[in-house]
Amino acid sequence: MGDASIDDVIFTPGACKESSSIGESCTFIDYSQCGFTQNSSVSTLKWTTYSGGSNQLRAIPILHDHTTGTSLGSYIYIDLATEGENLNGRLYSPMYPSTLNQSYCMEFYYVLVGSNNTFNVYTESNSGTKRPIFSRNYDHGVVWSKGETTITTNNQFQIVFEIITGYSRQGKI
Repeated sequence: MGDASIDDVIFTPGACKESSSIGESCTFIDYSQCGFTQNSSVSTLKWTTYSGGSNQLRAIPILHDHTTGTSLGSYIYIDLATEGENLNGRLYSPMYPSTLNQSYCMEFYYVLVGSNNTFNVYTESNSGTKRPIFSRNYDHGVVWSKGETTITTNNQFQIVFEIITGYSRQGKI
């Protein structure tokens, strides 16, 4: 069994330890709320918006979202309990302008449950160049963990959240 979930993606100007003002953020009332998209031609797994107030069944229930700390909030997830091996699910942000002469801090919260799954975050430039900025591949348990990374690039870019299922895996993000 497994699960992968994401909530509260926040961009702020400056490197992560320097930033203080809140910039753009996404709380995943639905993934399109913030301009996020999926591309079924390159993703075999589907990200779904979960609303705690709904009757959606989850293999591994996360009792609350990170934003509100209640069961009424929302987040995006892939339930990996019934999925195969070596599959991927990618979630794409909108394109952002170059960070030339400036950096941005991106922080987000995630749940990664299950063994042998990999959760990656990378930037992809408008020319298609990918640069890894965050990766985890172990079971964190059903708890929201903070991810944080400083982004600096000379090209337009988008953020890509990716889950890859492993062999003999169980899991959720």
